[in-house]
Amino acid sequence: MSRYMSKRTLIITLLLVFQSLWGIPGQYAQAQMMEANRPIDMAIVIDNSGSMYGPNGNDPDLLRIIGAHIFIARLGFGEPNENDYQASVISMGGAPELIAPLQPLTQSVRGSLARTISDPENAGGTHIIHALEMAYQELRTSPNRKPGSLPAVVLLTDGVPDPPAGQSQADIEQLVSENPDIPLFVMLLQNRVGGSSPEYQAYITFWRQLQTRHTHLFTYQVEDAEQIENIYNQIIAQLHSTVPSERFLVVPGKPVDVFVSRYVQRLIVTIVHERDMERGEVIIKDPFGIEVLDTDQDVSRFDDPDNLAEVVSIGPRRIGVLVEDVWTIETDVPVYIFLDRQGAYRFNFEAPEVGLTDVTNVYLAIDRHSPSRELVIRFTLLSNKDDSVITDPQPIYGMVTHPDGSEAELRIPVVHPDGSGVYQIEYDYSSYPQALTESGRYAFTLKAGQANDKEGERIPVTIAKLLVDVGRGVYIQTVEPSPLVCEVGQSVPVTVTLGDSDTADMNTARLRIFGGGADVELARSGEDAFSGDVSALCASLLSGAACSTMVDATFRARLVAQSPDGSTLPPSERVVAVQALAPTCTPTPTPTATPAPPPPPTPIPDSDGDGWDDLVDQCKDQPGIAMFNGCPPPIWFWILIGALGLGLLAFLVLWLIPWINVKINPPPEAFVLVCRAGERRAVPISVRQVGLNRRKNKVTIGGDQKKAHIYVKDLKPVEFVVEKQGEQVVLLDAEKGIRKGTFSDKAQYTVNTSHTDISLRIGLDRSKLRC
Repeated sequence: MSRYMSKRTLIITLLLVFQSLWGIPGQYAQAQMMEANRPIDMAIVIDNSGSMYGPNGNDPDLLRIIGAHIFIARLGFGEPNENDYQASVISMGGAPELIAPLQPLTQSVRGSLARTISDPENAGGTHIIHALEMAYQELRTSPNRKPGSLPAVVLLTDGVPDPPAGQSQADIEQLVSENPDIPLFVMLLQNRVGGSSPEYQAYITFWRQLQTRHTHLFTYQVEDAEQIENIYNQIIAQLHSTVPSERFLVVPGKPVDVFVSRYVQRLIVTIVHERDMERGEVIIKDPFGIEVLDTDQDVSRFDDPDNLAEVVSIGPRRIGVLVEDVWTIETDVPVYIFLDRQGAYRFNFEAPEVGLTDVTNVYLAIDRHSPSRELVIRFTLLSNKDDSVITDPQPIYGMVTHPDGSEAELRIPVVHPDGSGVYQIEYDYSSYPQALTESGRYAFTLKAGQANDKEGERIPVTIAKLLVDVGRGVYIQTVEPSPLVCEVGQSVPVTVTLGDSDTADMNTARLRIFGGGADVELARSGEDAFSGDVSALCASLLSGAACSTMVDATFRARLVAQSPDGSTLPPSERVVAVQALAPTCTPTPTPTATPAPPPPPTPIPDSDGDGWDDLVDQCKDQPGIAMFNGCPPPIWFWILIGALGLGLLAFLVLWLIPWINVKINPPPEAFVLVCRAGERRAVPISVRQVGLNRRKNKVTIGGDQKKAHIYVKDLKPVEFVVEKQGEQVVLLDAEKGIRKGTFSDKAQYTVNTSHTDISLRIGLDRSKLRC
C-alpha cells in the first residue's frame, strides 16, 4: 500500500488534531490514557521433561515454545513503562537450569530470549519443587531485581512430580504459601497417556483447590497442547488488564473483519508465524481502508525474525473516533492471530468491601461472608479516562468457582444500573449445598459490556475477579439506627444484632465500635445482640465541623469470638454510617480595616505609544506587542498565523460544517448486510454510524474505497445510495436514481447487485438480517 499521506489520511489527521485541541464533543469520545500497570519481573518456567517429547509425547510440536515466544513478545510491550519489564527463563526437568537470568525486555532481548529457548533438550524427570525454588530465588536475589516491580512466575507442566519423593502436595503447598508476594500462574497440560488416571486427576484437583486458598495462585487446565498458546495469551491479558479472544486463522485473499466498539481504547494484535516458513506481511486497515503504520501516532510494533510472535499495539490516539465500525486484517501467508482489547472502563466494587491484590483486577472481600444470607454484590463501571461512572446499561455476566474447584455460570438476570450507575446482583449459596457445612473461598469472575458485534461470540469490555471467603460463623448482621446521628450533648444509642450466633461461645464474644482515634465496647443486651452509647466517638467529628454543617462519616464495628471448642473465629467487621450535626452558631464578624489610599504613581513615558513604557519596551521607537516585549512581530509569526488560519479553514470546511450538517439532518437509522455466495461477509453495517463517521446524510455503497462510504469489493465504484425520502429509508441505484429497495423493520429485503455472487440484505432491524 502507498506510504505517502493521502487526502483521506490528511482529513483523519486534521480531525484528530482539532478534536484534541478544541475538545470537539463526539458520541464516541475515548479514554486517552490509563495509569500504567505495575511493571513485572517474570520468571518463565518451561517443562522440558521427557514426557513432552516423542510421537507419544504431550507436546511433540513444541507448542509450549511458541507460547513462550508469545509471552516474551507481549510482556510489557506497548505499556508506558515498557522498559521496566524484565524476564528470566528456567528449564524444568530432572534438575532445573537457569537458561537466561533476569534481564530487561528490550526489543533485542525479546528476540534473543526466543532464540535461546527455541530448541530445548530432553531434561528427564519433572522436579517442580526445584524449578519453583530456582524461580523464587532468581526473583529475590538477582542483581537486576527491581524493588518497585511485581515478581511473578509462570509455569507449564504436564504431569505429576517425578520422582514423587520430596514433592508431595503438602510440600508444594508449603512452598507456594511461603511466597505469597509472588503471584504464580500454573498451566496444567492434560497428559495424553495418563491424563485420565486417578493420580493425575487428583493432582489437577489439588491445584484447582489450592488456588481457592491463596489469592496469589492462578491455575489453568490445558486439555490439549493446541490450547497452550491461548492460555499464555490469557495470562498476559490478566497481567495487562486486557480482554483476550481465541486465536483465529487469517489466510491470503480473505481479509478478516474486526469490529471495534466505542468502549475499546486499545487493540493489541499478536501474529503467530509458522516455524520454518517464510515470514509474511500482515496489514491492518482502519474503516477508511488506510493501513496502520509503525510511524502512526500511538502505534508500536515488535517484529524480530528470531521470535515467532509479532505484536502490533494500536492506541487510543490512532483509533480516535473510528469506532463502532469494522477494521480489517489481511495477510500474504497463513497466520494465526490473537486479538486483545483494552476496555475504556473498569469495575469499581461498592459491596462487599474489598481490598486490592497484587494482580490487576483481582479483588479480595475484606470480611468473611455467611452462607446463611445472600451475597449482595454492588458495583459501578468507571471510565479509565476520568473516573466518571458509565451510566449506559452494559450486559453483565460471569462465572463462580467453588472451593472444590468446580465452576458454574452465574445466573444473572438482565440487570440495569440505578440512577447513580450502580449495578446490584445477588448470589444464593443454596446452589452449592456444601457452603452450609464447609468453609472455603469463592471466586466470582464478572464480565461487563460487549466489545465485538458478532453473533454467538461475546467478548466483554472488562473483566474482574472477586474473591470471597465463605463459612458459617458469628457475624454482624445489623446496626441500628442507621445512620447514627452525632449531636453535641446528645447520647448516641446503638444496637448491634448478630447472625449465626449458634456457631460461637457467646460468653467470649466482644463487640467494639471505633472511629476518630477512640473505641467503645458494647454490652451484651440479648442472646444475639449488643447495645451501648457511642457519643464518646462523636467528639472528634464534631470538634472539627464548621457551624451549622452536617458531616457524613463512618465508624467500624468489630466482633471477635471463640467457637464452642475454644478455637478463635475469624473477626467480623462492618462499616457504620454516621452523620455529625454541628451546632447552630453565628460566627463573630471580624472588623475590616480601611486601607490608606496609595500615593499616585510617577508617570513613565511611552515614546512609540504601544502601551509599553520605555523602561521595559525593547523597541522604544517602534510600536509592538506584548508577546515580543514591545517589538513588532517577526515574519515567522505572520507565517505561523497564516498556517493556523488555513488549518482552521480546512477544519471548518472538511469537518465542522459537515459535522453540524449531519447533526441537524442525520443519516437514516438503517442496516446493510453484505452476503457473498449466500454467506455473511461481515456484521450488519449501521448506515447511521457510517454516515456520522463520514459526515454524510446520504451514504453510498460500492467497490471503490475512496468514493464509496461502505466498501464492498467487486461492486461498481459507487453502485447504491441510501437516503431518507419523507418517512421512508430507501436504497437507490447510484447511476439511474431508481429505487432498488425500501428498508423495513418487519423483515429484511434482498437486493441483487452487479456481481452475481454478491447480494445485500437491508432493513431497519439489525437482528432480522440473515444471509
